[in-house]
Amino acid sequence: MRNLNFHKIIHPALIADMKKNRIYQLKILSPMPHYKGNVIFAVNHSCRHDMPIVSEIIRRHTYVLVGKQRLDFVDRIFFMLNGVIWVDRKCKTDRKKAYQKCLQLLLKNETLCIYPEGSWNLTDSIPILPLYAGIIKLAAEGKAPVIPLILEYKEKTCYIRFGELFKVGEDDDIYAKVLELRDIMATLKWEIWNEFPVVKRNYMLSANWEQEVKRRIAEYPKLDYEYEKSCIRRER
Repeated sequence: MRNLNFHKIIHPALIADMKKNRIYQLKILSPMPHYKGNVIFAVNHSCRHDMPIVSEIIRRHTYVLVGKQRLDFVDRIFFMLNGVIWVDRKCKTDRKKAYQKCLQLLLKNETLCIYPEGSWNLTDSIPILPLYAGIIKLAAEGKAPVIPLILEYKEKTCYIRFGELFKVGEDDDIYAKVLELRDIMATLKWEIWNEFPVVKRNYMLSANWEQEVKRRIAEYPKLDYEYEKSCIRRER
């Protein structure tokens, strides 16, 4: 937390490098809401390319909440240069510590990027996995609105859709707001799917999707997908 200025100074160089190495064309289907204050970006997660693309399209500096799992050396260095809050997703005590670090950043008017599904979503029929409540609690306690952001990959294109500002009041029912945010994110993903021809939509639900899952997993050899699946929040 002592290196806030360093992370912001180096951020433009990180974005330039990510743009240079990006392998997907970007198709932004809706504009990012304009908001000058601190915000929390709520992003879905399905492959290794999510964070570089998110950083490029958001452009403003964000601190990222990242699980303590095996990462490629280059990715680990990127997160450390960018600014990161590490969290052991299986440790309740560590999750509380990470929450407090996130809250401190929000209270310093910093912006966060959180993947509230808590894992990779490689299912073929669940647009958005159950969300963890931490993002809603942070939004309420840190007085920061949430900007939903959905990425969907098809062939060589990443389709991107932003949602409207999602605000959480101190007296709001936390778990009702969790469900509301999940519904918003799922709707954004369905809106992206509706951009695809029928043949491409069927592809998402066909046996070909299994091959796509294998490709994404193989693309990141460090990934322990069984561990990732064990981090998915169970429905109440």
